[in-house]
Amino acid sequence: GLGSSKAARDARLSDLLVDDVAFVGDVINFRASVVATGLAGQEATVRLREADKSAILAEAKLRLGADGESRNVNLTYRPTRTGPVEFVVEVVPLAGEVQTDNNRMRRVVRVSDEPIRTLLIAGYPNFEFRYLKRLLERETTIELKTVLQDADPDYAREDRSALRSLPSSREAWFAYDVIILNDADPAKMGVEAMVSIKDFVVEKGGGLVLVAGPKFLPLGYRDTPLAPLFPI
Repeated sequence: GLGSSKAARDARLSDLLVDDVAFVGDVINFRASVVATGLAGQEATVRLREADKSAILAEAKLRLGADGESRNVNLTYRPTRTGPVEFVVEVVPLAGEVQTDNNRMRRVVRVSDEPIRTLLIAGYPNFEFRYLKRLLERETTIELKTVLQDADPDYAREDRSALRSLPSSREAWFAYDVIILNDADPAKMGVEAMVSIKDFVVEKGGGLVLVAGPKFLPLGYRDTPLAPLFPI
């Protein structure tokens, strides 16, 4: 026979998970797994850095398990600048490793300081509307506007996030990042608005959240321009 009966010494990084988008000053979580052979019981160091820099942004140590056993590691970092940033998570090579190109993985995170522009449209002030409104207004990374279809005209003057009416043009709809329909009345929305929302999703790639309710959603949207977007 040729070779050794012992497993080759190797530590491999895998299953790296991180959000594609983050905000300046918010915590970014990098979660990964380290799988090793021939290194059971040894201590490994996992580091985070930017791809074009040597400065260590975060570091964690873990004890390697038996051959093929996966050990999880979590690194956190608060970005200080905007733009697309390429991060590298790497296991510092251990003595005697036969392969080191599998010790690192790269991910690009788009870091922004712009708030997520969100429009919440509701037919009436149900529990979901009140809950979402309070929750999203407190979130510093979200710029919230709301349209309450059955509200009187004075409501928009008294509430800082309320609009008097729906956006009046395709460009105005496209200015948002996320639209939330909370049991909204399709008859009060109109065909033109629904076509704009469909284009907002299909062409711009905007986010659409559908919150069902007992009055209009989803049955009221059958045979409307929004029907193809429903997950049912």
